[in-house]
Amino acid sequence: MKTISINNNIVELFDSIENSPITNYMQSNRFALIDSGIGSDLQAIDGHISLIRSYLSKEDIKNADKELLNMRQSYAFIFENLSPKMLSFVALINKVNGKKIEIADEEEARKLIKKLSKKGLTFEQVNSALIEIKKKLILKLKRFFQSKRTV
Repeated sequence: MKTISINNNIVELFDSIENSPITNYMQSNRFALIDSGIGSDLQAIDGHISLIRSYLSKEDIKNADKELLNMRQSYAFIFENLSPKMLSFVALINKVNGKKIEIADEEEARKLIKKLSKKGLTFEQVNSALIEIKKKLILKLKRFFQSKRTV
């Protein structure tokens, strides 16, 4: 387990999404995929604009239209004050101050992230935890695929 201290509040995270309950695993993957494909910040919107311009220069209207819809969803996430990345992080939480956390739906996840934010949780803490867990997963996947390689 990994712990994060937030102004004398202890958040215990699963050190790997694979060690979490299956519902957390599925939620974390769902939100991570949404975040990677759509995003919810200005950097994501900038990426969508770049892709749209690229598609338009190739006269690929179909993909440009898809990117416009993804960009629209990114704006909606921003205006709704919702971040799939933050929701992915919530799925990694095992306990807060020793109390077991079980998130049944997206609304509960939003409430928990808001509560932790009020306690002082920062984007940097969330991002570092997600990066650390992602690195472990990538190393595990590399070892797995290297072991499957045939020469």
